[in-house]
Amino acid sequence: MPTMRFAALTVMCLAGLSLSSLASAQFSQPKFPPQLPEVAKEGYFKQFVPAAEHKAFVVSADGQRFSAVFGRNSVDEAARVASSACLAEHKVPCRIWLADKTEMFGSYAKTAQESARAVAKLPAGLGGKRFADEAVDYQVATPAGLRPGKEVHGLTPLAAPDGAERIETDALVKLYKSEKRLVVLDVLHSRSLTRSTLPKATWIYGGGWEQGELNKVIDSQFLLAMRSLAPRKDTPIVSYCSNRECWLSWNAALRLKQAGYEHVYWYRGGVDAWHAAGLPLVETPLFAHMW
Repeated sequence: MPTMRFAALTVMCLAGLSLSSLASAQFSQPKFPPQLPEVAKEGYFKQFVPAAEHKAFVVSADGQRFSAVFGRNSVDEAARVASSACLAEHKVPCRIWLADKTEMFGSYAKTAQESARAVAKLPAGLGGKRFADEAVDYQVATPAGLRPGKEVHGLTPLAAPDGAERIETDALVKLYKSEKRLVVLDVLHSRSLTRSTLPKATWIYGGGWEQGELNKVIDSQFLLAMRSLAPRKDTPIVSYCSNRECWLSWNAALRLKQAGYEHVYWYRGGVDAWHAAGLPLVETPLFAHMW
């Protein structure tokens, strides 16, 4: 069976394996995430350790919910599948604890610390300067709905989705300084398990994707992830991707408005504009995968 998902109250044991036999095989006990239940620790030894690579074990922030998969084509695929499974089954995002033999749980706290330092060093403003053609109007029409997934690479309109606001780099820097509740969403796609993001950014893979048969799943998973990040609908939220030719953040902003969020900002310039302004990026692990 190539996919394995641990239930919160039961453990599926592999025949013929015991804790003593695993210990004799010299499997070392890792540093378990805080509050991880004994059933999950037992499942780690009895199922996860002997399972075929590539595999991943993901755990909720409070340690009480978890999922694992194995036998995938790559470690990033294993982590993405496990992340999506945890969100679907337990209704909360799960952090990557193990990707094959690499421990990642502690990287989330490290990212938060680095983000706090980066925000503290941001300038008060940028004097109204614009970067990477973030405000150039290419006369692109604003669509009524989501941009199709097969067309997410291309020049974007100047207007944000209805009800959202386009924000430029100078104003975004000021928003970082003035709004402590600010939530920043990176919705770019990547096959890595971490990516360079804006400070405080949460990386949600697929939050801006559109694909007919997947849209209901994406909408549901996205709402679950946002419920964890921003339970209050008056939370200010910024979505971004790579640059003015990436529609993923536009789609994500539209989804946020459709979900009832009141203060949604679309950062059209994205990573390119932020980088062109000489502002810091932070290495951030995957927060949630949408399918």
